[in-house]
Amino acid sequence: MKRLVVALGLVLVMAFSLPAAAGINTEIGGKVQTDLYYNQEDGLWAYGEVVAKITMSAGTDGAVKAVLGLGATEAKNDGEFGDDDGSKLTKSESVDLKIDTAYIEANGAWLEGTPEVTTKFGRFGTNYSDWVADLGNRDAIELSNIDLGPVSVAGLYAWVNGAPFGHDPLEKRFAEEVRDELIEAIEDLDWRIVALKAGADLDVVQLSGAYVRTYVPDDDTYSLNDYVISATAAPAEGLKVDATFAGTNYALPDPIGDEQGSAWKVGAEFSTIPNLTLTASIWASDDEFNPVYAKLDDKKPVAFRGWDKPNERKGVEVGASTTQAGFDISGKVARTTDANDNNEALSYEVSLKRDFGGVIGTYKYEDGDKKDYLHTITVETTVATPIISALNLKGTVRLPEGGEVQYAADATWKAPNGFSVGVHYANYDREDGWGGRDVNKGNAGQADGFTIKVGHTIEW
Repeated sequence: MKRLVVALGLVLVMAFSLPAAAGINTEIGGKVQTDLYYNQEDGLWAYGEVVAKITMSAGTDGAVKAVLGLGATEAKNDGEFGDDDGSKLTKSESVDLKIDTAYIEANGAWLEGTPEVTTKFGRFGTNYSDWVADLGNRDAIELSNIDLGPVSVAGLYAWVNGAPFGHDPLEKRFAEEVRDELIEAIEDLDWRIVALKAGADLDVVQLSGAYVRTYVPDDDTYSLNDYVISATAAPAEGLKVDATFAGTNYALPDPIGDEQGSAWKVGAEFSTIPNLTLTASIWASDDEFNPVYAKLDDKKPVAFRGWDKPNERKGVEVGASTTQAGFDISGKVARTTDANDNNEALSYEVSLKRDFGGVIGTYKYEDGDKKDYLHTITVETTVATPIISALNLKGTVRLPEGGEVQYAADATWKAPNGFSVGVHYANYDREDGWGGRDVNKGNAGQADGFTIKVGHTIEW
């Protein structure tokens, strides 16, 4: 299957290089990003990214599509670009353009008089659930938009071509050498994926579910089973309730071994009272719930609190927000424990925000019985100068418990040539929470100091 997809990609590349044929529409979209950084610790370095998507469509309303996704990036070594023997802007001697996706998609029936479905064949990305079914780019065949009464169904068959997961979902749990041993033990097996997704709108209730089975044909030694079901209801105006239950059942080499886990979450939003919104959520998962197909952000699951926050496996949170006398006011209280109801912690925060005639001021207070309090004040405004038409200025002051005053200053603007320019300073480690990448990624806790960022992003 891998060779077939590569061949498909080459065919699509050649097709896209030909003049536009009658009845064929070609759409090209993508992004080119280049950012130059200079900071005290790392000196001069760069971040670059190139992505492109080319779509050729034909037939009525573009019923048949050929899609090619291209990408190239130097982002694999954040903050470590350049070495003594090469360019100071890129770590490698060359940047290779790669084919991320290459597939054909057709909308229509397989037999005369039967319902239309969407058929996709090639290499493409699939996400049936942020909880357990973000499968990434795979060589696969998919049928979707299969309507069975009020239920819409999709099904996928995929070839893995290696280990079914990489280091990212394991990094917070195991040391690198342990991860290497686990992946090496299974990467040469002929893994396949079968996935199903279904959804239905039933009056005020929306239901959805997904099941993913990852297996080796004719070999029951190892397998992965992931499933999730969710429901969202709006029984009255201003009231919304949602609930999710997910589970995993894995048979893998040690250190995972035979692992069965589950997790659930229930949330509600209440906004029937004028100018007041109330929210509440309660969740729980056990230590064995570690889905390898969870959608990740910075190697952390986005849908639930899991292996990245072991002391927050269970919890309840209540929040409220309102606007009074021009102030946006919000607050929340949370109680969390680990999966065994130990390490109980209570945390809360309050924030106020107001626009004082073009100057936006924000105050935030965070505290808890197992965390130090933190006061944060930010002031932001945009001014015109003789040489910069719109100069954005932002100042931040933080007062941590038992610590010295922390402060940061940012000045950003867009030059007439289209480049975005920023001059930044912080006497504490802001990581990536300042509008750029972590400038001291290898020195956690070290002050950012002065940073200059110049960049341009073109999207089409």
